[in-house]
Amino acid sequence: MSRVALCMIVRDEAAHLGACLDAARPHVDELCVLDTGSVDGTIKIARAAGAKVGRFAWCDDFAAARNAALRLATATHVLSLDADERLEGADAGARLRAFATKLPRAAGRITMIDDGDLGEGRSRIVRFFPLAGASWSGRIHEQVRLDDAVPPSADTGVVARHYGYRTTEILGREKVERNLKLLRAAIQDDPSSAYDWFQLARTLFVGARYEEAVEPFAMALEQIEPDAPYLPLLVELFGHCLRRLNRSAEALELIGAITPAFRNRSDTCYVEGVLALDVGEFERAEALLQRCLTLKDPGGKGGDSQKMTRTFGPAYHLGCLREFLGMQDEAIAYYRKALEFQPGHPESLAGLKRCAGGAAAPTS
Repeated sequence: MSRVALCMIVRDEAAHLGACLDAARPHVDELCVLDTGSVDGTIKIARAAGAKVGRFAWCDDFAAARNAALRLATATHVLSLDADERLEGADAGARLRAFATKLPRAAGRITMIDDGDLGEGRSRIVRFFPLAGASWSGRIHEQVRLDDAVPPSADTGVVARHYGYRTTEILGREKVERNLKLLRAAIQDDPSSAYDWFQLARTLFVGARYEEAVEPFAMALEQIEPDAPYLPLLVELFGHCLRRLNRSAEALELIGAITPAFRNRSDTCYVEGVLALDVGEFERAEALLQRCLTLKDPGGKGGDSQKMTRTFGPAYHLGCLREFLGMQDEAIAYYRKALEFQPGHPESLAGLKRCAGGAAAPTS
């Protein structure tokens, strides 16, 4: 019978680790925690939870640390989580064991719900795999290999929630600077890696360093293979980055030729729609934002997906468009629709107030 070990690497995670271990304990057979230099109560919390604890001298290489964590495990299969992630669902353990029985030499994807500033985002990532022959590769944004090859993968049906994408978490814990250092080192090792350029750009974007992110985004887009699974996400984030720099016209021209291939992603339609709205292409914006409201979660295809792009985001911007055109009643209806999706959404509440009071309409 399959046995499951939770394997983690941690450092100064006293604020999160206890909750992570408590959520995972009912679903796994052993808890393995590798500490990379904590100076808070992390180790004490891990031991109190019954975890097997190891120590590792940090060497600016996440794969090396994760491989050391694997050596703590004795189970047949490994579940990998970070301290700011929590398993959800009473049947998580049963799902993992059923997957291991059905696909003993495959890697399992879990659905990761990112609890970020703009609401819920979802991605599907490999976090479950057999221990025998397993290793991690990559200095940062590391990936699992089995017998030195990329393994076949499938969905486990397991869900976890990630709390680390809130801006206060990212900036407060200095994750941006740490990750930038490792990504720049990885690019030095291989300047042709589109994925590392993308992750560098993404990290700068998350850290609100938009000017610095432009060149890495461009480098990633220049080098990426046309069938790369993260191409839609790259295009979307590049568009949002340029928009934050008031370069919407440039962004729309840049991505307009690429995005039609991804029109089944609400995230793609949303960024192109708001860019079109910015530059006054109202018919184009209308069509794209309306399409957003008809689309479903893409199921991991194309990269992380924000629920906001299928709900209150397009509804709010459709309200803005109606308000700008002087269609107050329809604007109110869309603002209310946005608030049904996201009660308390400040911008939609402000739109309702403007329409009721006859204030000037927004220009974007």
